[in-house]
Amino acid sequence: MKIKENKGFSLLELLVVIAVLSLLMAIAIPLLLGFRDKSRMAVFLRAAKESKADLQHWLDDAYNPSGRNLSPLVSVDCGSVTAGELLSVGVATKYAYCRNIVLHEQSPWTGDIPLWIVKNDVTGISSYTGQIVLVHKYNTSNSTWASSVHIYAIGLDGTVLYEDEAKY
Repeated sequence: MKIKENKGFSLLELLVVIAVLSLLMAIAIPLLLGFRDKSRMAVFLRAAKESKADLQHWLDDAYNPSGRNLSPLVSVDCGSVTAGELLSVGVATKYAYCRNIVLHEQSPWTGDIPLWIVKNDVTGISSYTGQIVLVHKYNTSNSTWASSVHIYAIGLDGTVLYEDEAKY
């Protein structure tokens, strides 16, 4: 007698495999999306924290010019930056220009808006969600040179996630 060989899978076996795969996907996809958001937040906060050292260095060199090119001394390569240019343009303005235009940095959540914003006061900074706001601070009311730059990393809900200051 010859036994008939079954080839292929039964409908029940296929349904069980589909159910197991669906369950695994339902668990894996939210976990992967959470990792992506966490990595975006980490990159965002790291950029804000690392900017303090660069801004501090640029402020020091702007007020105590030594005639050297600043770009090799900071972690951001913005080409040739001089102390005179920092004083005329502004440290925060030049830094934001360098990061946004030269290095093409954009918000990790929406790639069509710049990561760095420069303001002269803190009013309304909560509206710059997912961006890093640099605020010029002046020693006196008649001074045209910023003596410090405050750094604010604004979260997606408008709260300040990181705040620091680079000052001369």
